[in-house]
Amino acid sequence: MDLSAVAPFSSGWSLGDVGYDLLRADLRELGAKRIVEFGAGTSTIHLSHDFPDAEIWSRESHPTFAQETAQAVAEHGGPAKVHVVAAPLEWQVHGGALFLSYAPRPLPREADAVFIDGPPYWTRRGREACLYQTHQVLRVGGRVYLDDYRRGPEQQSVKNWLAAFGEAFQIRGVLESSHRICVLEKTRPTSPPRVRVRRTLDSGYASIRYLISKARGVIPI
Repeated sequence: MDLSAVAPFSSGWSLGDVGYDLLRADLRELGAKRIVEFGAGTSTIHLSHDFPDAEIWSRESHPTFAQETAQAVAEHGGPAKVHVVAAPLEWQVHGGALFLSYAPRPLPREADAVFIDGPPYWTRRGREACLYQTHQVLRVGGRVYLDDYRRGPEQQSVKNWLAAFGEAFQIRGVLESSHRICVLEKTRPTSPPRVRVRRTLDSGYASIRYLISKARGVIPI
């Protein structure tokens, strides 16, 4: 099957061919077999082919797109076991900080990798919450992949993670695609994220900016 025809990385929002190739190589080096993905779509289909022995848990905030992705995986996906579920955005608190992110959904008992490519940029710190939801199931030695690290909000989210978890996570490097993918590695067991005044203020400010943008009608929801 020619995946470039049925599942191309053609959207400007997508990971892109180069980004996906780098992600795939790193996941193979890690030996990932249990992958949690935030932001279902083209990458879900490709992962199902490239990691045939894997089990993939994928969340998508838009119910229609979640259903379309699940159908595309059923029609064009590979042998990996894939769970695509709708997880609408909802407000939540982690470590004293407020976030708009995916509603909690079932997770594996243990994961090798967490790939974060959503929710959309206009949630401000929505992607940051994804690690707070999954840090305890990610095994020691497992990795976190954060797409769009070229952007300021994603860079700030990584700083907030390091403040929240201390030395339990370390930056392993950056996969240099057009979007840039930051790779972190879990180095020890984690506790719930620490309460940090600066992080709380940062997420609160981001949430206020989101609400102002929503009131002005400049975000697509």
